[in-house]
Amino acid sequence: MTEQQEQIGIKGFPWISEDKNLIAPCGNFCGACDLYRCAAHGDTEGQERLAEFFNKHFPEYHHEPEGMVCVPCREDFDKCWSPDCDVYICCVTEKKLDFCYECDEFPCKKLRPHRGCPPAHNLKVFNLLRIKRMGWQQWLEEAKRDPRELHQRY
Repeated sequence: MTEQQEQIGIKGFPWISEDKNLIAPCGNFCGACDLYRCAAHGDTEGQERLAEFFNKHFPEYHHEPEGMVCVPCREDFDKCWSPDCDVYICCVTEKKLDFCYECDEFPCKKLRPHRGCPPAHNLKVFNLLRIKRMGWQQWLEEAKRDPRELHQRY
């Protein structure tokens, strides 16, 4: 584990883990996320590029390279990119579910696509339906084969 990973609390993740922690309850796959991947590998140049991108496209916020980090929400919700995530709070904290598809209200408005979001955020319902059908282990194996494939298509 790098010193930077230690400082931000990443517990030595390989860039893609066998662990269910890399599949968010909403269906996002952390293994395809640059915020996770750069931090997990200590890729400071990647974090600098991400900060430049976020500062250009979201000028109302200021992002420092060392802040370009996301720990999977299942691993440590307080250190994930969105520690105020309505989906996680509803699904895991309040309803004690593993995945959103287990909810009687699935799919709900919390999972709706958002303009300007990375592709992964707009594929959540698709991923959840496949996880429900296949099981998370089989889905993860498929996602690990080409973690950026859906990003490239959409």
